[in-house]
Amino acid sequence: MESCASPEQGERVLGLVKDGTVYEAFRSKEGQLVVVDTLKDRLPVTVETVTGVKVARVDCGDNCYIFDQKMLRAAVRDVLDVARSGRDDLVLDLSRVSFVEPSHLNALRHVHDQLRERGRELIVISRSTVVARDIALAVPELDGAVFRLERDAVDHARRGRVIEATG
Repeated sequence: MESCASPEQGERVLGLVKDGTVYEAFRSKEGQLVVVDTLKDRLPVTVETVTGVKVARVDCGDNCYIFDQKMLRAAVRDVLDVARSGRDDLVLDLSRVSFVEPSHLNALRHVHDQLRERGRELIVISRSTVVARDIALAVPELDGAVFRLERDAVDHARRGRVIEATG
């Protein structure tokens, strides 16, 4: 792997999660690459409310490839804690994730099942066609609940509440 003298001066091109560590790859103006250990040992999950809908975001930077068996599962467990504490549907933002392992999809199925048992729905945001396809194959019940854009996912969650309130 090539290196550039200063990753801070380079453009971030990739996040990589492997062996319990989050790495970032930067490209310098000259085209050289450097991979930097971010010193993070878990993927951050942030939770916010967007127009009345709870959105849990798994954040590992744009264009993130997750090869680690445990890190996304740990993040999904954090999401599960959020899901269990609420009463409404939950939007899970995986829009920055470009690759997942089968074990991650099993964890996602578990979140879906836990919410379904409580009469709630999991809605996923994924900008990666590959990740969206893998989710649809692993959790067919999410068909129609995987969106590319946050506004579409939030609108879907809000429509569900309106139907429930009027029905």
